[in-house]
Amino acid sequence: MIHPETKKYPIALPEELSALSELAYNLYWVWQHEIQSLFSEIDPEHWREHKNPVALLLDTPSERFAALAADQGFLERLQKAQGLLRSELERETWLQKTWPAYAERPVVYLCAEFGIHTCLPIYSGGLGVLAGDHTKSASDLGIPFIGVGLLYKNGYFTQEIDAEGNQISEYPELNFDRLPIQRILDDSGYQMHIAVPLPGRSVSAQLWLVEVGRSRLILLDTDIPENSEADKGITSQLYGGDRDMRIMQEIVLGMGGVAALRALGVDPAVWHMNEGHVAFSLFERIRELMSADPKLTFRKACEIVKINTVFTTHTPVPAGNEAFSLPRIDAYFRAFCRKLGIDLHELISLGLQHDEYGNTYFSMTVLSLRLASKSNGVSKLHGEVSRKMWAHVWQDVPHAQNPITSITNGIHTHTWISQEYARLFDEKLGSDWREQLASREYWQRVLDLPDEAIAPVNDALKRRVIEFVRARLQKQLQRHGADEQAVQEVANWLSPDVLTIGFARRFATYKRATLLFHDIDRLDRIINHPDRPVQIIFAGKAHP
Repeated sequence: MIHPETKKYPIALPEELSALSELAYNLYWVWQHEIQSLFSEIDPEHWREHKNPVALLLDTPSERFAALAADQGFLERLQKAQGLLRSELERETWLQKTWPAYAERPVVYLCAEFGIHTCLPIYSGGLGVLAGDHTKSASDLGIPFIGVGLLYKNGYFTQEIDAEGNQISEYPELNFDRLPIQRILDDSGYQMHIAVPLPGRSVSAQLWLVEVGRSRLILLDTDIPENSEADKGITSQLYGGDRDMRIMQEIVLGMGGVAALRALGVDPAVWHMNEGHVAFSLFERIRELMSADPKLTFRKACEIVKINTVFTTHTPVPAGNEAFSLPRIDAYFRAFCRKLGIDLHELISLGLQHDEYGNTYFSMTVLSLRLASKSNGVSKLHGEVSRKMWAHVWQDVPHAQNPITSITNGIHTHTWISQEYARLFDEKLGSDWREQLASREYWQRVLDLPDEAIAPVNDALKRRVIEFVRARLQKQLQRHGADEQAVQEVANWLSPDVLTIGFARRFATYKRATLLFHDIDRLDRIINHPDRPVQIIFAGKAHP
């Protein structure tokens, strides 16, 4: 249950423009070009630079609002945009039509990061982008989806490259009041807090709401006055700090996430753990069951929790899977075990992992696999790799038969399709293509589109990317103090007539970014082919 006061938007607007707040605070606009165009009308330069409707409305002077309130054409477009949002929220959905019995109790989706849009920088890479696309797709389908994550004060770092090619990492502080998020209020009108036990103390986290179409995100934030300076920093940076900071983040995310849902009256039908960072949610759910029924054994509580828990693993190498030392688990969960009347070793056994060197540690992935009724990798090949990599979790089962399956990652089409292609499909296919995304037969019509219809769109999009890269490089050179001639030469870099390949990933070692340069001579022949040259845009971030 979300208290109704949460829905009172804090931006003061003329009555005629009040719908702008409704549009700004629901991230449905992320995949609606028409609503984005409306925001762009208010201040094109501000929108182009920030693409944050809340900051846009806060920064717009009253004189501009007065002019817009008197602009009948703008008011009509505003009314139409508001109608788009409201009709989306009120329409009968796929789930309601297909599986109406499942349309009531929510699916809870716990994840360390959510990539909904760049204006809410609480994600770092593919895990967050996938979580964001799940959130949006659930809205489209009508799945009663509630995501749970952390609201990071400094988000994930921003990057600059210095004159020597080194990465400079910066953590700009986010002003939450300038983001499309809302405070969740209690019955007294104060922002809702929950308590999370840590060794020797209790940490408070306040709750925030993000609306994403029909879907909702509940985000936890520990940067509040009643916490110590150290505990305020728990939700400072995504994947930041030392191992103690990491385990505290994951306790707040997992155990605090469950507490937040209970405080809001949420009774999930399914708990989906997206990667092992959130696996401590299992411990809190076990604690709830054993506290409610003193006769319930730890093992029985584990079996009950398992019934409606699913888990997605993403990383195909051990180095990318979260793990903690056994002494650290001891330090953070000794009191937890004592309160439940169980032996610490019984808890540790759920995540116990041995590496090839004989070291023993607590694996969040193993914990998740053992207490999930269904587990999946994110592609057919990844499913096969995962079954081999985690075969020891089911020692009596051949790895080909162990219960890890695969569900291939998809995308939220409406987010990733360009406005230009959307217009082309509207023109050539009719607007109902948006409702036919799963139809192979329908998409044959896309394959049948003539080259002369597609080529101009491709060319325009490629030119836009190249112009963006050139502008970025010119800014970088100016920042490095390069002379004007060097800056201007960049205007001729990259050709719109050459095959262009983009490689943009996080530069974690296991992702093997340098594989591209393994055979320099072959790469040279490909790039500098006299008839079919290739150019590569190589980009990404290394974890600081």
